[in-house]
Amino acid sequence: MSEEIRRKRRRRPEQTIKVVDSMTQTIIGKVSDLSETGMMIVASTPIMQDALYQCELQFAASYAMGAPISVGCHELWNETSPLDGISIVGFRFIDISRADRRRIADWVNAAGSRYA
Repeated sequence: MSEEIRRKRRRRPEQTIKVVDSMTQTIIGKVSDLSETGMMIVASTPIMQDALYQCELQFAASYAMGAPISVGCHELWNETSPLDGISIVGFRFIDISRADRRRIADWVNAAGSRYA
């Protein structure tokens, strides 16, 4: 993974951001941290290694983000805890509109945000 991508500020959400697989309309997890270039999620379904996904980020109403954000993303890494079986997955965005990237950047940089 390029250092440029990893250097982007990553915000931890205070409210749930659901990650929905656009192909199956299945919730695959929730965002653990988010930047304009990628995200880390707590997966609720198995995620294939090195796979491409088309996802929709559904922000809690309290964020006032409006319409969900559509992203094409690539699975970079996947770790499962041997203690509780929870999977944490890292994705980089490979397809996102400029407007949606700007919406995420504005959300990430909003006053009072918590960062990873």
